[in-house]
Amino acid sequence: ALGLLWIDRDPVGPGAEDELYNETVIRQGFSRYVTAYGNGGAYHARFSAAEAEAKAAKRGMWRR
Repeated sequence: ALGLLWIDRDPVGPGAEDELYNETVIRQGFSRYVTAYGNGGAYHARFSAAEAEAKAAKRGMWRR
């Protein structure tokens, strides 16, 4: 199962300001979105888009 790590950025409770850490590290190019053991379910589109953005911007591991 995929473990999701949420960082609570909203002082009131769950909200739009909260950060999905998994997506952040993919977007920064520090992690790949690996689907060998299944995709991220409801987060598949977000993770795929984050990786595409990192590759296009040549961030992190995609600098080469």
